[in-house]
Amino acid sequence: MTFGELIPAAEKEGIRLNIPLLPRKSKTVIGSLLEREPVIMPKYQWDITDPLACVEVIFGTGDEFRTGQAAGPGSVKEQWAVGGVQKAPYGPGVASWHRLIQGSQGTIGIVTWASMRCELLPALEEPFVVSSANLGTLLELASWLIRLRMVNECFILNNTNLAAIFTKKWPRDYQNLKDALPPWTLFYTVAGYEFFPEERISSYIKDITRITQRLGVDAVKAAGGISANEILKAVQQPSAEPYWKLRYKGACEDVFFLTINDKLEGLINVMNGAVEKAGYPASDMGVYVQPVVQGTGCHCEFNLFYDSENPGEANRVKDLSTLAVKNLVSNGAFFSRPYGETARMIINRDAASVAVLNKLKKMFDPNNVMNPGKVCF
Repeated sequence: MTFGELIPAAEKEGIRLNIPLLPRKSKTVIGSLLEREPVIMPKYQWDITDPLACVEVIFGTGDEFRTGQAAGPGSVKEQWAVGGVQKAPYGPGVASWHRLIQGSQGTIGIVTWASMRCELLPALEEPFVVSSANLGTLLELASWLIRLRMVNECFILNNTNLAAIFTKKWPRDYQNLKDALPPWTLFYTVAGYEFFPEERISSYIKDITRITQRLGVDAVKAAGGISANEILKAVQQPSAEPYWKLRYKGACEDVFFLTINDKLEGLINVMNGAVEKAGYPASDMGVYVQPVVQGTGCHCEFNLFYDSENPGEANRVKDLSTLAVKNLVSNGAFFSRPYGETARMIINRDAASVAVLNKLKKMFDPNNVMNPGKVCF
């Protein structure tokens, strides 16, 4: 089931998915859930594993296993017959088995199906953008908005990424749109539901206005010619084709990690230093900041756009990615989803974790039927 299929099916039932930022239409929902991709409504993310609920997995041993409420008693169909739902991910027993499977990158088993928690469709939505040259101000604003549970969608993009997403005529309009945009833009949505939606939204807006006034910024309905309504409409659906990361130059290398707000600006400076050293144009680098788990931390993502038909440019970005990961790890960035050539470097910094992963691998896939795990197995 892909995002392009599941989003409209959920809407027909009056519910919505908590999705990543503009996923591909063809991307599988289970793949996204298993990879712990950050979602754009941190208000509803109570745990880093959310919104994944239960899964059925075939381990490398050939054993079939169901996690959470799906474990039983009875089969899933028998649970449905008595009103049971596969919502709580914890169990069976006291163990959180879904954590073993999430992020394992196919080294433990194959997930045949999964359930996920969804949210109600709002009766009314009011989106806003807040722009600033100071990222710290927007981070503080986002922290208050999410901590007080006043907003649904909430994320920050720099002007490179906003222009890459919303440029309509390539390449003519890209640079003009980018120049018109502020350096950083925070987007958020205030929503009302079945009962008194107008009053609820009005109350939230008044409270948010007091916060923005204290921080010296304004919540408005457009930035650089891009309306908040246009952003809202776009981010509640998968990316239009071509995929937004491929529109600028045809290819993109992502460097992403988890951190806390206090460390984020310092880590961005570390990345800027690596970009300068590698000779990559800093203005071509997209930055996406996504608060996670009710604003307790954030996912930071650097998008390095490049021309895949240019071997020199492709190699430069590859070298930059390796250098950036090395420098970011050394400065406290947490790479919870390591991929590619840098994965070994990241995981092997923690010998104790490698030992545990090897032990688990031998338990659940002793014959290496699954992905052998080139990182550390």
